[in-house]
Amino acid sequence: MFQKEILRANKDQLPKLRSEIGVVFQELRLLDHLSPRENLSLPLYIDGISGDELDTPVSELLEWLGPRIGGVQIVSSLSVGAEPLLEKARSLARKPKLVLADEPTASLDLRQKVSVLRFFTKLCGLGTAVVIATNDDWLISQYAYSSQLYIESGLVQQIEGAGLASAALYNGAVEP
Repeated sequence: MFQKEILRANKDQLPKLRSEIGVVFQELRLLDHLSPRENLSLPLYIDGISGDELDTPVSELLEWLGPRIGGVQIVSSLSVGAEPLLEKARSLARKPKLVLADEPTASLDLRQKVSVLRFFTKLCGLGTAVVIATNDDWLISQYAYSSQLYIESGLVQQIEGAGLASAALYNGAVEP
């Protein structure tokens, strides 16, 4: 994926590698006093990106999120269900090759979990690799892809995939 071992990258290569990895944290790390647009822009702005190069991916993400998120003036006025989606969308601002998600369904109700599942399934369909660390049995049982690993007694084990085909997600088979 990265054409080299990440651990062997030198100091000059790290910024480029970091820009290719999106991180979804377990707890929300949104800046409540900023707008959704500003929150989505933050990773790009930190990378020194501005103008159209910044506006295009942010506008695409806002369009994907829809008006209930994009039309809000400040994050603190978002609904509880919209905040996790904005957090996950921010991890995509740089169009990463890899997304690392730490307990992305923690403290979410079933409807929100389904939204997160659809979000990650769509990412995989677009060619982004998604690695999810979770204890959520529901998420594990529903996940559409076969590369599932677990750790038991200090050993990494692989589970052959079970769960829904990705087509079921888009055909409404998964309902909250």
